[in-house]
Amino acid sequence: MIEPTHARRLVAGSWQRFAGLLDAGGADLSAPTRLPGWSVGDLVAHTAWGTSMEAEALELAVRRSPGRAAGTPPDPADLRGSWEAGRARLVAALDELAALDAADLPAALPMPYGDVPLTLALHTFVMEAAVHTSDLAHALGQPGGLDDGAVPSTAEFLTSFWDVLAAGATEHAPAGSTLRLRGTSVDVARTYDGGAWAVAPPGSTADVMVTGDDGTVLLFALGRVPLDALDVAGDRQLAARFKQLVPGP
Repeated sequence: MIEPTHARRLVAGSWQRFAGLLDAGGADLSAPTRLPGWSVGDLVAHTAWGTSMEAEALELAVRRSPGRAAGTPPDPADLRGSWEAGRARLVAALDELAALDAADLPAALPMPYGDVPLTLALHTFVMEAAVHTSDLAHALGQPGGLDDGAVPSTAEFLTSFWDVLAAGATEHAPAGSTLRLRGTSVDVARTYDGGAWAVAPPGSTADVMVTGDDGTVLLFALGRVPLDALDVAGDRQLAARFKQLVPGP
């Protein structure tokens, strides 16, 4: 469970840092990022749309309006203006959510890909803000670690959407393989049965265990840092294929 006020604080804080990085970095939109094929401008455009979509989902749910969030495409001639508008709209929508009594909170948000339980949606919004701020920091030569406050939400996103991400796999692990990602507080273990991943049974031995601090483990799982940044015990080749087995986001 994540309280709306806590989610609002984390989301607003991450996007505030994103804005500060853009200002400090001189907003070179052509600079490359660690996301294959994406420039800083692509990242700004994506997050401008993403914040507007998240805001729209909140607005529809809080106001009990029909429809499904689609987001607002950014203006290519004014990416920063579009980004600022999306950020402001999202923070305002989170304020509107936080003002509700617990009994009046919506059960789910109408995201573009389906209804998502409110708590999971808020975790996802926290993850998106923190991870994309990390992406921008890395692109601008700043420390690109994951904010500690976003670790629980990012871990919740990974465990909740593991199967969704794995549905896009370009390769598959050997049947019976167990892969474990372990940080200081994060501990995710999954076993592939030849057709799907499942939570590894308690006490099971992993074929490979990838360890490090929480933020680095999660950024590896989301395709942001290389395996060499972590410690690996067991089948290193299996760990090296992780983003083919569980691609995205």
